[in-house]
Amino acid sequence: MYGLSFSKVVKKQQKKIPKADLEKIKKLLLSLQKDPGPMKCKKLRGGLQDYRIRYGDWRILYSVEDKKKQVLVYGILNRKEAYR
Repeated sequence: MYGLSFSKVVKKQQKKIPKADLEKIKKLLLSLQKDPGPMKCKKLRGGLQDYRIRYGDWRILYSVEDKKKQVLVYGILNRKEAYR
């Protein structure tokens, strides 16, 4: 089981997400504790252990530290903002 942590920026970003989407995103985040590399994720270029999961128009950006068994979520962004 992996630990799940969030950056300070993510806590601010959650306020912009509609409640219906936020509930489903939270379920996705909790599933990362069991499997940090689900079939839906894609590895990002440039980062060693950086991934993204797509949920509708939202992108969840996170990194995985296998040695520490830790998942750090560093962004939940609208697709328009995610790749700038």
